[in-house]
Amino acid sequence: MSASVNCLNNGPIGIEVVSLDVSRLVGYEIKIYTEQFPGKELASRVVSAEAREIAVDSGSSFGLIGNLISPQQVILQFPYKGQDIVVRAQLRRTHGGQCHLIVEERMIPLSRRQHHRINRLLPVKLATYPVVSYGRRELSSLRWIATQTINVSSGGVMISIPSFLEKGIYLLIHIDCEEISLPPLLLGRVCHCYQTDKGQFRAGIEFIVKEIGQKLFPPARLRELPQTVLNYTSKQREKLNKDILALESKEKDSDRSQG
Repeated sequence: MSASVNCLNNGPIGIEVVSLDVSRLVGYEIKIYTEQFPGKELASRVVSAEAREIAVDSGSSFGLIGNLISPQQVILQFPYKGQDIVVRAQLRRTHGGQCHLIVEERMIPLSRRQHHRINRLLPVKLATYPVVSYGRRELSSLRWIATQTINVSSGGVMISIPSFLEKGIYLLIHIDCEEISLPPLLLGRVCHCYQTDKGQFRAGIEFIVKEIGQKLFPPARLRELPQTVLNYTSKQREKLNKDILALESKEKDSDRSQG
């Protein structure tokens, strides 16, 4: 599922938006993420809105929206007052087959993340790593894939990939970046993966820092991991987060001076 789901489940506390005006969404496209179709981003246009209830075009996203089961909870993502937000909604179908969504009060801006992200197209190599069964001796047999990042932070990365990655899969990751001091090899875990309208997939991957790894794996398993991936600590992650903020601030100042 998408980054939106991860943001709502694990992100910061949202803000109450009692005055959320859903009528602003009529005619606009929204993204819908469901457990019924994991890994798929369903895009549809809002055809009507009243109070906190919106109706969307059931014929979009290759007919998948028309096949959504009622009732179920879904996640919506859409632009609102200049920023992208995510919000939960309850899906229900009318007797005529229309798809209606009752939007909750609480919404979360996607910009409110613990670790600041910058948009960067960076070369990245990754390999799925079965932590339970693999040891250092088997590293040479891993199948590495070369792709690129969409954005990067001290806490994780969004990548473009040609195939679907299951949530919870562990990866070994190398990101080629000179601007920020990322470790040469990182252990990551897939948080979400969804298909874009261009047929590619986007996967959100969180970096596993040393302190988290010590809680996830028993000591015997930790000894089998490549020791490099255990060198990334929470303290280093926070320092890197500050470096990324400083880098973005410097870039904004440079853009203003050139403008």
